[in-house]
Amino acid sequence: MKNLNFDRLINSSIEDIIKNLDSIFKDLIQEIEIYLNIKLEAVNFKMTYNDQNAHSINSKETFYEIGVERTKTNNFVNITIFKNYKKYLKEILLREAYKCFIPDSLEEEETIHIFITQRLISDLQKLPSIKHWESLIKKKTINYEFRIAEFDRLEKFLKRESTELYDSPFQFFFKFVRKNLQLIGENRDKFYDKLFEEYLIKTSKTLFNDDIVETLRILIILFYETKQYKTFLDYQNFFKDYVRKGVIKTDLNLKNFTENVQWISKYLPIAPNYKINWKLLNLNLLLCHIRFNPLIPLKNINNVINNLPFFLIPKYSRANFGYDILGYFLLPKCYYEDLVKFLRKLENSKYVIQMEIYSYDKIQEIANLNYFRSFSKKKRFD
Repeated sequence: MKNLNFDRLINSSIEDIIKNLDSIFKDLIQEIEIYLNIKLEAVNFKMTYNDQNAHSINSKETFYEIGVERTKTNNFVNITIFKNYKKYLKEILLREAYKCFIPDSLEEEETIHIFITQRLISDLQKLPSIKHWESLIKKKTINYEFRIAEFDRLEKFLKRESTELYDSPFQFFFKFVRKNLQLIGENRDKFYDKLFEEYLIKTSKTLFNDDIVETLRILIILFYETKQYKTFLDYQNFFKDYVRKGVIKTDLNLKNFTENVQWISKYLPIAPNYKINWKLLNLNLLLCHIRFNPLIPLKNINNVINNLPFFLIPKYSRANFGYDILGYFLLPKCYYEDLVKFLRKLENSKYVIQMEIYSYDKIQEIANLNYFRSFSKKKRFD
């Protein structure tokens, strides 16, 4: 299967790219279009470079706003890149090219941003600037510490090998997105689970040969027998011990088992799961809705939210010219009264005009040890 070729973008100097900006951008579009074998969301493009710092560096920019000013009229898209992001010119060009294949309705979806980011970092890993770009993107990703699970899973997903028999993970993603717009809009928390599940089903006949299935069966037995998540060396020792004792009967030898476990670790987003009982740990899980006074600048709101102790996964939305914040507190029970007093002070000061706190009486959490992910029956944490 033909791979994407970005050699011209990677090997050209920044100055050469600026001189041929529009043609290089259109070459990228054509390369991606042929590879994905799908139609563009927009038809006509114009890419220009502005040798001024007219586009100020703004810490509150979203992923797709970094470094550009974008206007769209009917099917014509005009994109301007500014001087103060010149060192990221190659990253911005490829991001804008990928964006042309994303439906307009999903432009602001962070689930899509994460995928494009991970793919772009992989494509341009040879660039000296890519580490700085990655660091910049982390700052733009809401709750990056909780989103890192998605980056980890996507890194493995995109490394998956493919043949002429089926689409690569990258090709599959774009087709999946177009067919499942409602999944992102209505239940975005499960988007990647569904993506991985459908791709595994689609490719299972090729990927899951008998030896891989047998290795997965053995790993399940070992995990339930030892009730511990171990290193590969430990699993090798367990394998030898349990085969010798007759607990595990298999035709796999140690070499095959080891190779298969390494393959599973590299390409499959699976790991043992543990249930977590927050109450036994003396922790309260609270759902909190906060509506800020419309007169409060967003910068001040961000300062409050960023410094709220034990506050997780804030979701911002606009309401009546102000901002609503929905998030979770996961805090030791001994701090509950202090938290309530502090929040009431915010309300009494008119900084906050409405606030609601809900406690989960019955909840079940699952932690996946590969990615330290957390899920909930009522709300998924990542």
